[in-house]
Order: sequence, then structure tokens, then C-alpha cells
Amino acid sequence: MNRIDVKDLSGEQLDWAVRYAQVVRQVQAGRGDLRVRNNDREQADLIMKDLVVSPISPVEAFDLLESFRIALVEDCSTWFALPSDEVANWGYDRNGDLIRASIYEEDGVQGNSLIEAIQRCVVLIVLGRVIDVPDVVQ
Repeated sequence: MNRIDVKDLSGEQLDWAVRYAQVVRQVQAGRGDLRVRNNDREQADLIMKDLVVSPISPVEAFDLLESFRIALVEDCSTWFALPSDEVANWGYDRNGDLIRASIYEEDGVQGNSLIEAIQRCVVLIVLGRVIDVPDVVQ
């Protein structure tokens, strides 16, 4: 296993981490408690052995955005994503358009694309800032 910070995940590692987060969330939903427990990861590991990991499509990314309640901000072609309950210091003009947002690094993640930012945020919400990625995932 490789310990990797969410901000360093990309490519197949990021795709794997998102699928793993989704499986962990499904295991938790069956229990009705969203706190991650060790046996959740054990059950998720068993499910992941039989799962073929594929890249996230734009439609799936939108679904993740809605189901995980992720807030997005774009600045100079870089996307920032964070759980919407962490959002603070939003500034709006008279027309209701967002003109300022203060985002602290520990609250969210960034990505070079909208999909990458959403994926990293899902992993952050479910698995935390640093995760273990199997060696077989490049």
C-alpha cells in the first residue's frame, strides 16, 4: 500500500480512490451511520477485488457533486472543491453573483479540471486527507 495525500491523486489512483469511497459509502449506508469503521474498509476491500475500476464520466461527476453536496469555485482555470457545509466567507454582489470566496487548504481540494476537483473532494469527504492506495494501482 502507498499512503498518498488526496491532492497528489491523479489518473488511475484517483479513479480507484473515488470508486473505493463510493463502495465505503454504500457499506456505511447499509448501517445508517456515516462514520468510517475498520470493518467498513474490510467489506469495501472485498467488494473492490471484484470491481473493474473505470474513469468517472462527466455525468457521474455531476451525480457525485449533488450526492456529496460539493461546492465548487473556479479561479484562473483551477477548480476548488469542498464539502458545502465547510463553505465560509462567501461574498456576493448585488446581482447575487459570487465575487469572493475564502477557502482554506485543509477544508477543500483543487484540481486542474472540474471532474478532478470533484473526485478529490469525494475522496476527502469519505476517506480523509491521506489514503492508502494498493501498489497494483499506478
